Amino acid sequence: GTALATGSQFVGGDGDDTITLSNGFTKAITTGAGDDTVTYAGPAGTGGSLNTGDGEDTLVMTGAVAATASATATFNTKVSGFENVLLTDGAAIAVNLAGLGGIESISSQGSTGVITVNSFVSGGTLNLTGAGTGDLTLVIANAALTTDTVNVNLVNSTAGVVGFGTATAADVETVNINTVDKGTGTSAAATIDTATLVATGAKTVVVTGNNGLTLTNAGNTA
Repeated sequence: GTALATGSQFVGGDGDDTITLSNGFTKAITTGAGDDTVTYAGPAGTGGSLNTGDGEDTLVMTGAVAATASATATFNTKVSGFENVLLTDGAAIAVNLAGLGGIESISSQGSTGVITVNSFVSGGTLNLTGAGTGDLTLVIANAALTTDTVNVNLVNSTAGVVGFGTATAADVETVNINTVDKGTGTSAAATIDTATLVATGAKTVVVTGNNGLTLTNAGNTA
């Protein structure tokens, strides 16, 4: 439905709750257990907070809201419990995952500009769920390690070739790419993904999944 009014309280149970919050919400919002999805339009007002509890919970935000929220320490004092953040547009922005509670998984529906993701932890996951023409750059939090790993899921739900743009990950030794064909009917046997990988420090690239992949290696000499 529509977004909750700023003064409305929501208390979820054990199911998978999906809600939308208004910018400046002023109540303590809890979604309980389950795999919850919360669309976040802007910072909490006086008295407002958000906790999602157990489960694999997703925070849905525009790029601009994510960039603003992650730029200071305020967000982490009001919001907790999320495992994944979904960016709903592909605008050119910089996001600091440490400023979003240390989220380890980020999803993008397609980039049109340069999306820079700072404080991306080793072992974290990048989910690309739509066509992109831009460059999604991951800046690893612990780049000094020699065992850094990045997991990339390419999710294709169409009946044709989908280009996912460019993924850049410096100082990463292992890149795991998984193709996920969620198409139905004729698309179940016809989909192919294309992407460019810029990971010049990579020693290993592992590709798995149920879909075709045309991968361009840009300077990944090892």
